[in-house]
Amino acid sequence: MSKNKIPYEEKRWHARGGQARGRGSLGQLSEYQTTYEIYVRASDYEECEFLMRQMGEMR
Repeated sequence: MSKNKIPYEEKRWHARGGQARGRGSLGQLSEYQTTYEIYVRASDYEECEFLMRQMGEMR
């Protein structure tokens, strides 16, 4: 988002006790047990969503 000059706030937390927001994590690697929430202004939402979809397609 910063590359595209979209202000945002990020919150993240690590799962404890094998649970991530009510979901089990049996067999899941610990590096995938971090939950992220990204907050943007409503006026930037569509552009942010587009950019995040592009990032997912690049992987």
